Amino acid sequence: MEITFTRTEGPGYSIVALRDDGVLLYVPSFDRTFAFPHDLGHYVVERELGLQRGFWGAIAAGALFPGIKVLSGRQSPHAATRSQTILREMGQQGTEAEVYLDVMLAIMNQHAETDPARVQRALREMWRPGKPSRDLPGCAEIQRVCNALREAKQQWHALDAGQSLTVSWPMEARHRRKR
Repeated sequence: MEITFTRTEGPGYSIVALRDDGVLLYVPSFDRTFAFPHDLGHYVVERELGLQRGFWGAIAAGALFPGIKVLSGRQSPHAATRSQTILREMGQQGTEAEVYLDVMLAIMNQHAETDPARVQRALREMWRPGKPSRDLPGCAEIQRVCNALREAKQQWHALDAGQSLTVSWPMEARHRRKR
């Protein structure tokens, strides 16, 4: 899936996602930020931590969250049922992804990724579902996520209004990439 974040005038941005099945989606963004798009942060954290049923993984699999609109392409005949099934099966994994994003942004913004005690405290204090989708990340993984967030933030700040940043969502790409 290709996800395109386009900077608009002022603090806004727009998002379109071209799923692997050829369906082009408009994904609404509800934050208005000069700093960093919330959904781009989701992309980075979910990709780096391998969260397959976070926001972007669910969309890639066929979920349609409220507000998402099909712009073009042909959905399968049972797309609505598939979307409901994916959303139901996600359980608390969407909330888990949201919490990871908040914690990773806080660690990055405080430049705390090099302080193992602070990182471990933040991870111990964060909410986790009864059946987490993964083990807690280690210090090296936290540093990698923070570096990726900073890189995405720099790329975003380099854009002028009307310019776009396009990223790819295949989960397998993260595992093929050299660390």
